[in-house]
Amino acid sequence: MSGLTVIMVSWRRRQNCEAILKSLSAQTVRPQIMIWSNDDGGEGFPGADHVVRSGGNFRTWPRWLLASLANTEFVLVLDDDLLPFTADFVETCLAVARHYPDRIIGVGGRQISQEAPHYRVLPQRDFFRDRPCEVVLGRLMLLRRSLLARVPLVVPHWTWRERGDDIIISTAIRRQHVLSGALRARVRELPTGEESLSADPQHFAARELLVKRILDEGFGAWKKA
Repeated sequence: MSGLTVIMVSWRRRQNCEAILKSLSAQTVRPQIMIWSNDDGGEGFPGADHVVRSGGNFRTWPRWLLASLANTEFVLVLDDDLLPFTADFVETCLAVARHYPDRIIGVGGRQISQEAPHYRVLPQRDFFRDRPCEVVLGRLMLLRRSLLARVPLVVPHWTWRERGDDIIISTAIRRQHVLSGALRARVRELPTGEESLSADPQHFAARELLVKRILDEGFGAWKKA
């Protein structure tokens, strides 16, 4: 089935989720919507097609389990702190995804270097032009669902309790991906809180260690010859 499934994980940001769902309901092309709720109880998610309530916080890996269940050609993993604010956002996602059918597309990314530090910030320029990257940040990851066949269900030496599912997915699929200027121009920031992983002072260091492990052990697209 052609089209797009939007997948979100909900955790303590109900107002953000409601704003995103409202925006998605007003799109020129309506997507399928799947939500994994790590919140206990709470109200429903108006506009969502499928909601899974976990009864506990399984962090972000379950969104890829939902992505594997989608029945659309493309999937979009979207954090609940990023709001699509134009009516043609989904339409643009489909156009961009068809233009880059074998890559992950995002709005934020990182570089991987064989030399330390291995996990590097991209130069802060050309935000609204397409740019290459090695890791697409998990805030927004758009891809053809069939690419997930390259991702192992069980990742060696990594568990869902660790941060870095976006690094795992990016490096499993291929070595280079794309940051889209067209998508970056169609989203804006929503409030975050103390629950944000990036607010943790050890966040970047933990991701550096994960990338070093991937390079040392030769995971996915970074397997050694």
